[in-house]
Amino acid sequence: MSTVKFSLISFLIAYQSQYAFSFDHCFDLYGKEFRISPDLLRAIAITESNMNPKAENIATKDRGLMQINPWWFPKLQVIGIDPESLWNPCVSIKAGSWILSQEISRYGYSWTAVGAYHAGAYTSRTLIRKQDIYINYARKVKKNLGRL
Repeated sequence: MSTVKFSLISFLIAYQSQYAFSFDHCFDLYGKEFRISPDLLRAIAITESNMNPKAENIATKDRGLMQINPWWFPKLQVIGIDPESLWNPCVSIKAGSWILSQEISRYGYSWTAVGAYHAGAYTSRTLIRKQDIYINYARKVKKNLGRL
């Protein structure tokens, strides 16, 4: 019985590793296209989904590797990304890169932009509340970035 368990665990680890590498080039491709560090995109994917392309947040309906929130779906459709295609890891990376590029346009290449990727842009009414969310999220991303 323990041999079967070990074999199954070994298979799952090998399968997950192989799958992760099958879309790793997409971080480089879309990082270059959107002028964002591919490692920053990887760190966001680790923070958001632990590199799981099938991740889904039941509460927020965020989906895919980069955990794209439904608020972005209409905007993504304008650039040719259908919400159902976000289960494809490369499409999710493209969408996440585009979203982060929008936040970078708004806040500069900064941890505020990274925080806004996760929590959305702030307004004068939400600034105080969102700044705490941005800081906590940026710390997680920074920690994962340091591990790459």
